[in-house]
Amino acid sequence: MEKFDWSDLAFADKSAIKKLKATFIIAPRQISQNRFKQLLKENLNEANILLGISKEPYVLGLEGQLHFT
Repeated sequence: MEKFDWSDLAFADKSAIKKLKATFIIAPRQISQNRFKQLLKENLNEANILLGISKEPYVLGLEGQLHFT
């Protein structure tokens, strides 16, 4: 498993991520265990999974979205 930090990747070469050919799941601050399992079951057989977890209290531009409350 590789770990990426967006702040390191924002202005760097993103080929390592592109090579994964992954399904990107933006994980909200609050997600139930059942929903997380459902997302894994739906996507894991299709491709690699790249899970985005926010370190900030909100994501600029997404702060009004229900799953980021």
